[in-house]
Amino acid sequence: MTFTSAFEQITLQQIFNFSDDTWTNLMERICMRSLDDELEFYELIELDAEGEAESG
Repeated sequence: MTFTSAFEQITLQQIFNFSDDTWTNLMERICMRSLDDELEFYELIELDAEGEAESG
């Protein structure tokens, strides 16, 4: 009886299906959301206590 690991039965092409862009699309949306959040944060820190943009 010979033991065959599951890793020997699955090819890298099956694990990493580069023709499927599901993960790419998901990460793109997550990154854009993070960028929007970061830009919003920078806008907030540019405001003074009264909510007006600082001059200078």
